[in-house]
Amino acid sequence: MGDLNCCDMRLRSCHDDPLPLASRFIWLAWGGVMAMEAVGWRLGLVSPSAMLALRGAELLWLGGLIQRYAQQTALGLRLPTRAEWRLLAVVALACVLIAALLGWLGWLAPWLRLPPIAEGIGGAALMLLLAPLVEELLFRGLLYRMLAEEVGAWPAIAISAACFALAHGALLSPQLLGGLLFAAIYARSGNLWLPILLHSGANGALLLLHALR
Repeated sequence: MGDLNCCDMRLRSCHDDPLPLASRFIWLAWGGVMAMEAVGWRLGLVSPSAMLALRGAELLWLGGLIQRYAQQTALGLRLPTRAEWRLLAVVALACVLIAALLGWLGWLAPWLRLPPIAEGIGGAALMLLLAPLVEELLFRGLLYRMLAEEVGAWPAIAISAACFALAHGALLSPQLLGGLLFAAIYARSGNLWLPILLHSGANGALLLLHALR
């Protein structure tokens, strides 16, 4: 509890950057991705290959902006420390135990629904690689960061998780819990690779469980 109570202080110290959060980088990042999403929606890009191409374009856009504005350190895109690896392992183990409990209670089935875009090799690449990278950059690296500067860590965790869930189609969904967890581990560590890896692992577990059904 003490660690999370000092979360705001940790965020300010971990994310100091010459560019303020309300910078051209933030607006170009969100604006570019939203424009690509609008084009994809307009063109009806719903197949795994089309979504793979769309997320790839978004990742290239975000990566280019991160390089252009030198935001790697500010976003926490650094090699995890030994303590951060331990934190990731503990959280991942807790998720496995919770999933096992849900399975034993017979409550796991609603969590195993895969969207059509998750089919095939392209869908697997999308869920394991591109979606975690793009979504964590947007919802944790940018949205959570902006909110945390304004309202503090706990409200930012909740609001960013709600936005993450709504972006996937429904507020009361597994994505809401995922968003809370991903934002919390980012708030605790200041390292964006931790939620990216956790997000990818969760998607991988979903694919595996669905294949074993």
